[in-house]
Amino acid sequence: MRRDDFLFDWSCKTQLLVGGYGSSKSYRVALKILLRLLEEKRTALVVREVYDTHRESMFSLFTEIIEDLGLSGYMLYYAWL
Repeated sequence: MRRDDFLFDWSCKTQLLVGGYGSSKSYRVALKILLRLLEEKRTALVVREVYDTHRESMFSLFTEIIEDLGLSGYMLYYAWL
């Protein structure tokens, strides 16, 4: 599967992303979720299992992508810390 195909392919329940530090795995997953939220009226809960610091970094990542896409006025997003 090509990188671009990953963003729009929802045919598999589970997908494995492989790559080292800085390979944009988290970014691509966050972008994929946001694109799906734009496509269909949905609510998303994003949960990460490991490390307390990931909670803040994932929220920051989603916030950054939303702002980069100019969607701040179209989405509500909250972090429960």
